[in-house]
Amino acid sequence: TFSESALNYVANRPNDYLVGYWFDPIEKKYYKVFPEGGGDNISPELEKHFSSYSLEIQKQLRGTAMWVYSTTPADITAETDKTITLNDMKLWEGWNLITILPEMDGMYIRDLSGCEIEKMYYYKPRNSQQNGGQGQVVGEWIKFNLENDNFIKGAVGVGVAVKVKNDCSFSKSTTTILPPTIPD
Repeated sequence: TFSESALNYVANRPNDYLVGYWFDPIEKKYYKVFPEGGGDNISPELEKHFSSYSLEIQKQLRGTAMWVYSTTPADITAETDKTITLNDMKLWEGWNLITILPEMDGMYIRDLSGCEIEKMYYYKPRNSQQNGGQGQVVGEWIKFNLENDNFIKGAVGVGVAVKVKNDCSFSKSTTTILPPTIPD
């Protein structure tokens, strides 16, 4: 199920409305995470959709991120009993929402290998009061410089949008140091 394979969100939010959306990188479509009216249970539509995938695909989708919005300040904790590593992170051609993992903390984007990254952004929200507190969340997409930027220390768990050229999996770049050749 989605809640077993992905994340179970627990929020300390009395009298609050929490809404979340999960982006399916295969279908390129958003699904509402919580049922209408909020609550801590995963929406039946999302559970049904997620369960339609094979167990292998469900495992590959574990590193995807989701949008979570709260109408009041809230502490939101993501819990999982499964460790997600960089090597587990599968990306599909086009746009993907991924989670910054502990092993990516402070890492330069150029040190990610295995995928041809075309673009990468993070979303910087603004205070919802600037939009009258209604409607769509306001903010701006900030583009990463793929050669010079790194994931900010302490940003583990933050979601980023990544566009890749083909289906792929991330891994860390490794540099092999070779000794100099012997002169003639």
